[in-house]
Amino acid sequence: MVLGDGQERENLLELRNKLELMDVIEMPGFVSNPYQIISNSDCFVLSSKWEGWPNSLLESPCLWNTWLSQLTALVDLGKYLKNGKLGFLVKVGDAENLSEAIYNTLNDPVASDMLIQRAKEFTPEKAAAMYLNIALS
Repeated sequence: MVLGDGQERENLLELRNKLELMDVIEMPGFVSNPYQIISNSDCFVLSSKWEGWPNSLLESPCLWNTWLSQLTALVDLGKYLKNGKLGFLVKVGDAENLSEAIYNTLNDPVASDMLIQRAKEFTPEKAAAMYLNIALS
């Protein structure tokens, strides 16, 4: 399942059709409320080249999804992923390592209780305190 209407959408649709994977890969485009889809998936892959603060990545453990990201961002996501214990951070553009990380995630998923516990660390109160700490420093 590929969500979104990014600039590569047409190329992905063409590749999916060329490889005759229409019955395997769904591409609904933009979905205003993706939580139903995400909660029924086995892992969450954020393949952005950049993000400000990746809310979708941090929200996915609430839906019992293992984290997997190819993101380069201003924030140090490695620490949020507990350095590989809760998910993987793959270098942007490294398709081979991304596919390997997806394979490993699907074959050895993180326990949902660990994901839920980590997600509880990102409550609105804690996020506000982090923003204040940054603003006041």
